Order: sequence, then C-alpha cells, then structure tokens
Amino acid sequence: MKHLNNSLLSKLKSLGTGLLIIAFITVLAGCNSGNNNTDTSNTQNSTNNLTNHSSLSVKSTQKPIIAYLLLNDRNLSENGYINNTLIPQLKAQQTNFTRLVFSFVNPNFNLDSYNANKGNLANLIAAAGIVNKSAANAQQASVLKNLIDELNAKGIEVYFAVGGWANSCFDPKFANPSCSTNFPLTLDMLDNFKIATTNSVDLSNFETNIGQTATLHTQDYVQGWTKLAKEFGAKGIDLDYEENWFASEVTF
Repeated sequence: MKHLNNSLLSKLKSLGTGLLIIAFITVLAGCNSGNNNTDTSNTQNSTNNLTNHSSLSVKSTQKPIIAYLLLNDRNLSENGYINNTLIPQLKAQQTNFTRLVFSFVNPNFNLDSYNANKGNLANLIAAAGIVNKSAANAQQASVLKNLIDELNAKGIEVYFAVGGWANSCFDPKFANPSCSTNFPLTLDMLDNFKIATTNSVDLSNFETNIGQTATLHTQDYVQGWTKLAKEFGAKGIDLDYEENWFASEVTF
C-alpha cells in the first residue's frame, strides 16, 4: 500500500498547468497588546514582554495565519455573514489572518465543467458545488467576487479548498445521506493501481467495488479547479483529501 500511495503522489506531483497543492496546519493566533493599567507588577510586565516578543516573531518569520470560511447559500446571501460582517472587518483592518481558504469545491468539477460555465460566475459556483444549484444566482457570485477583490487588495492570500469530508467519503456498500461523492477515479490513477499490484491480482471488479468509472485524466480535473480559482481571482487550490477511500475499499 505504501508503493501505491507513493505512485499516486508522484503522479500528482508530475502535473503542470498551475496545480498548487498545499498542505498546512491552521494557526490560530491572537495578540493582546493592551496595557490599560499604569501600575503593574513585575509578573504582568514579563507577560506583556512575552506577548510582544511572540508578535514580533510571527511577523519576522512571515508564517501564514490561516482561516477557513465555509461558502454556502446563507454566507453568500446579500445580508449574510460576508457582506454584513467580514467585509466591514476587512475594511476596518480588524482581521489578523493572512490567508483565507474557502471550502468546499466538489472534486468532480473538471475542465469540461469549467468550459461549459466560464464567464458566468453564478453558473460556475453552482457547477463547482459551492452553492445549491437550484438557488445559485448572480448576487451570490457577486458577493464572493467582491470579497476576493477586497482580500486581494489587503494582501491576503485566497485559496479554494477542493474536497472535504463530505466529498471524500462515499461508500457504495453503506448508505450515508451526508456523503454522496468522492474524489474522482481517473484513468492515470487506474494505471497506477495496475502498476502497484502483482500480476496475480484481478482488477476486473475494481471500478464496481468503489462505485466509480474512470473517464478522464487527473489533469482534466486539476485544470478545472485551477481555472475556477483564476476566474475568481484566487491564488490557488488547497487539496483537502480527507479519506483514503481507495485503500479502504480494495485490498491488494
């Protein structure tokens, strides 16, 4: 299985065309540099000095402070969290994060999906699974684009997260209404599975076992994801692959 995973990772790393896969740990940071009392003890002075030193350390090393934002119909509405709270905070410089990751894009969004909807931001966010297709509208797309423009103006990096648990956990053998899809099985992934197995392994039922049929190459999906990010002005893609469902479904 180690050989299998290395093969898949090597295949992804070999892709060009602007795939930006980032793996990171969310950093929760906050600074409290206030000093309202003029008469303080040595202990409090020491604590304040430590806080100030930590603040300087974060700035000097330029480590990103990462925040996540779930994109959905409510947050993207005209009077939702983005318009009423987040954008005013950005304008007032009341945020401390340096990178914002939007979740989630359905990993089955591909180059064909992009080409069929490019130029229409409302259709794009619907096709990408960001909002409910039946409720997607130009207002939601405008709210998202305005937010990204404001983030870029403030020098804050923007990424779209592809995947998430609900898009990584479908098991055709078990009914789970909260999980309906997976990362797509691709033709080159299937080739890697064949290479990673021994000659005695029968892969004839592989696609049936995992409930997917490979029809496209990995690059077809990668190009769809990255073009979606570029259309909205985001910097790149965060690959949020939360469940190794290939390994759990098939034993080699």
